[in-house]
Amino acid sequence: MVKEDLLQLVFHSDEPEDNLKKITVLNVPGQLNKQGSYEIEGQIISFFKNFIADELFALNRKLPLYSFESLKIWLCQASESAGLQGERLPTMSSKAITLVSHLSGSELKQIVVLDANLQANQQTLWEDACRELLTPLFGRFVPPAKPPEVLKNFLVMRVGTQLSDRLELYLNMRDYICFDSLVLQAK
Repeated sequence: MVKEDLLQLVFHSDEPEDNLKKITVLNVPGQLNKQGSYEIEGQIISFFKNFIADELFALNRKLPLYSFESLKIWLCQASESAGLQGERLPTMSSKAITLVSHLSGSELKQIVVLDANLQANQQTLWEDACRELLTPLFGRFVPPAKPPEVLKNFLVMRVGTQLSDRLELYLNMRDYICFDSLVLQAK
């Protein structure tokens, strides 16, 4: 049996002109290493960097009216997001925005955005920006079919190793994905 603990990952933007400087992902499973401390495997870090952080940094640059400075993202199961409080998830309010996936194959089912306590027009701009920024994430979690080895080799020859490696990373990580919902605090 492998002992696990929940850890956090912090990603910083590589672009100095970006408004979004930091994304923190919480409740990431870590494993006990030989030195007795918990760590997150490199493949798991790459997965969250490629499929969440890089996507959100790029999308935030394109937001026309409202751009975010930092995001905190809790990973959870949809069934937990309403019931768990305390250390693992923040307290939910009735003003939280709930985005639901309309993509039948998406392994990400919902994103709950905590209320930012803004007023009037600012709140409306913020809510619109949340929808524009976060809705594309559902499409990132529609898993591709696992290609046969012959097709995989063909993909490497035709489109290069970078795309093939991303596909392989996603397919390998599907076994480790421990969430179907994100709870998000955007500032």
